[in-house]
Amino acid sequence: MSELRAAGVSISSDHVTLVNEVTAVFPSGRWTTIVGPNGAGKTTLVEALAGVRSVTRGTIFLNDIALSSLSERERARNIAFVPQHPVIPFGMSVRDYVALGRTPHHSLFGPPTSADEEVVVDVLVRLDLLGLSSRAMHSLSGGERQRAVLGRALAQGTKIIILDEPTTGLDVRHQFEVLELLRREVDHGGVTIIATLHDLTLAGQFAQDVVLMDHGEVLLSGPAKEVIRSPQLAESYEMTLRVVDVDGSDVIIPVPRDR
Repeated sequence: MSELRAAGVSISSDHVTLVNEVTAVFPSGRWTTIVGPNGAGKTTLVEALAGVRSVTRGTIFLNDIALSSLSERERARNIAFVPQHPVIPFGMSVRDYVALGRTPHHSLFGPPTSADEEVVVDVLVRLDLLGLSSRAMHSLSGGERQRAVLGRALAQGTKIIILDEPTTGLDVRHQFEVLELLRREVDHGGVTIIATLHDLTLAGQFAQDVVLMDHGEVLLSGPAKEVIRSPQLAESYEMTLRVVDVDGSDVIIPVPRDR
């Protein structure tokens, strides 16, 4: 079981409340997407869930353990975090970058073990990156780079992966490729995914559960189809949204104000 839970979590910065009294459960082995307009507090919340941002009040629990009580290494063995704009050392190869995910599993100055090498190769094969393993990260296309970034997270071997806008800058084809890779990890690997997404249609298609935030608060959470079709979604974006069923998937169409 790998479940994250936020209990009365508030986060402030420079006397501004970014997240206000959020209580939410992110179930084990399921995909939860956090949606909401700009400034809703989505990125702040996922950073706190990943343990890279401190909370002002409340507690985040990993199963029944307070996340703040774990060391950085212990958190990294349980939770992988992919920020929207990851720092990638210039000139680093794909293989070496993916191998960074194994860092929490061996001593700081110790060499990778044969088990580490096996994990890295397995991830490269699963993400179709083996043929690119010697390429420099900066030489990759956007879709290839995002697969490598995901590869580093998968190499950590965690049961929870948290991603902040994983499809940023990708075209439609590569957005689907990345999200389908993640969905396979949920369906076949039992991984818990927590992601933020701006694209409401993609959120509804890939997530099992959706959390709707606005002004730092959770307005609604539940099964994706219910949240996507709720009146609160349109209200939070202050616009009319039409939901159309296309081959069993909900497609969200914004309606111009003058229509």
